[in-house]
Amino acid sequence: MSSIIVVGHKNPDNDAISAAVGYAYLKNELARRAGEEAVFEPVRLGPLPPETEWIMGERGIEQPCLIESVPEGAKVILVDHNEPDQSIPGVEELPVVEVVDHHRIGNLETTGPVYFRNVPVGCTATILYQMYGEQGMTPSKEIAGLLLSAILSDTLMFRSPTSTPQDEAAAQELAVLAGEDIPTYAEQMFEAGADLTGRDAEDVFCSDFKVFSRGDAKFGVGQSIYMTDKSRAAAEELVGPFLPEASRREGLPMIFYMFTDMKTQSTDLMYCGSIAEQIVREAFHVEPKDGKAWLPGVVSRKKQLIPPLLAALQAHQK
Repeated sequence: MSSIIVVGHKNPDNDAISAAVGYAYLKNELARRAGEEAVFEPVRLGPLPPETEWIMGERGIEQPCLIESVPEGAKVILVDHNEPDQSIPGVEELPVVEVVDHHRIGNLETTGPVYFRNVPVGCTATILYQMYGEQGMTPSKEIAGLLLSAILSDTLMFRSPTSTPQDEAAAQELAVLAGEDIPTYAEQMFEAGADLTGRDAEDVFCSDFKVFSRGDAKFGVGQSIYMTDKSRAAAEELVGPFLPEASRREGLPMIFYMFTDMKTQSTDLMYCGSIAEQIVREAFHVEPKDGKAWLPGVVSRKKQLIPPLLAALQAHQK
């Protein structure tokens, strides 16, 4: 039987990595139960986020292999994304067999019918934990801790508007399995993610960056989450000057970057691009200054940032 790779999006965040590892684990365990060969391999399309690297180190979990293309003959399962711009190059021509996600449904076309599971919850890891339960399986202590970290990260410890009761229920059960206290674990994780020691602007920028499109408009949005004003300000000083270079490298006319303060539940939004400031002004009814706009109450890229940006871009195209 050929191998099946399980992969999250480019510039992976914690959920993209954790979902790939967690789903490959589930699929391999189900294969073993059925007396079949375990052929599911988690992979990644970018460097590990610092918080994920910390979690895997703490729990002794092997890091998924970094790939740039699909090995010949392998099939593909996509997790935590379904848009081609965020996936493996040429994904439309690849043998995709499954998609498990919690984002908007994009314009992915597949070569054949696939199992497609998309649930409006705050994190792909929540969906995976539900799938474990449906199969009568319990994740190991290590995998439980990994899935828990993804939920806490994606939902900002249940403070994000994307968070649902399903996410919180899954996290509470996973915390028991992992032997973790949620507030303590979350603080340790976010602090690890905000640590800039030895990191450069490109590293921070790429830690969670996605490309979106609407009609002829294409843009990128990154996000980092911080626990203190000091760490957020240091990241802004590091990443801000890099945005024009990132725009050129990615071939994008506009780039936006969210520096989200977890404690104040607000975001400093930095941007670059010829009409980016106008789009920010129209999308959020704020007056940007010096390439930055303060967005109180905005913490979710998926629910609070992307829809207003897309609406403003659509209005601008008319």
